[in-house]
Amino acid sequence: DNEGSMSPDEKWLFLFTQAGEMEPGELADLLVDPPYREAIGVLQMISDSPEDLEYYEARLKFLRDEEGKLEAAKMEGREEGEKLGIEKGELIGKVRMLQELLGGVPMTVVELSAQELAALSAMLDRLQQRLRSRQA
Repeated sequence: DNEGSMSPDEKWLFLFTQAGEMEPGELADLLVDPPYREAIGVLQMISDSPEDLEYYEARLKFLRDEEGKLEAAKMEGREEGEKLGIEKGELIGKVRMLQELLGGVPMTVVELSAQELAALSAMLDRLQQRLRSRQA
């Protein structure tokens, strides 16, 4: 009778404690929000047929596996991004230091950050060659 004043946690508790005692239709009439109706529908489906239960569990496993793969790919991407970020930061620092040593005005970090990794490496190589030729 007081479903409207129950918190979401209380509604879930009510659903799970009463699922075995009440008919699904009665529960659906009391808990009208979509998440509860969906849960009631799943409970109804898996209680009706062992084949449906197996299908449902297989589908859940598939979805969890896919979610795990996606999360692993995200983590791998973050790690790769951090690695590239560190490498790029080191190149930027070296380029700026060599620009100063060679008496030039160092490019800003923002300007250098806009460069691709390959361009920064090439820039570093040219600056190192200039420094070596200057020392000879």
